[in-house]
Amino acid sequence: MMRKSVLIQLKMERARGRLNELTKEYNGFLHSEVIKQSMILDKLITQFNHKEETKNKADG
Repeated sequence: MMRKSVLIQLKMERARGRLNELTKEYNGFLHSEVIKQSMILDKLITQFNHKEETKNKADG
């Protein structure tokens, strides 16, 4: 079974790719769909960082 942090990384890559597509489609970062996708990516990054911090404390 894949570790949760690996799954989050895969989701982050997909979300980043989608964000790149949307910025090209809407010519920048100001469209609501681009902002929404950016927020999704931010949430995934936060989840990943939290998992890594928790893991590092446990390994500590």
